[in-house]
Amino acid sequence: EKEKDICSAIFHETTIPKLTAAILNEFVREKSEFLLTSVPGLINSNDVTSLKKAFDLFMRLEDYSMSKFIEIFKNDFVQHGLE
Repeated sequence: EKEKDICSAIFHETTIPKLTAAILNEFVREKSEFLLTSVPGLINSNDVTSLKKAFDLFMRLEDYSMSKFIEIFKNDFVQHGLE
């Protein structure tokens, strides 16, 4: 249930207005090499279901809270001039 709530929050446009499947894809790819080696093809898709599964696994692996994830994302936006 918690994971479902996290995914809902991630994909709700008011949580992070500029979040897109492509950005999430890059974030997961960048932050977790495990996904690349253990779940081939999963995050190479822009399919939202696949990305949610990848994010789900990433959350369990890295044990990030939602607030930490948003904090990291906002920092990335600022660094890349996207905000």
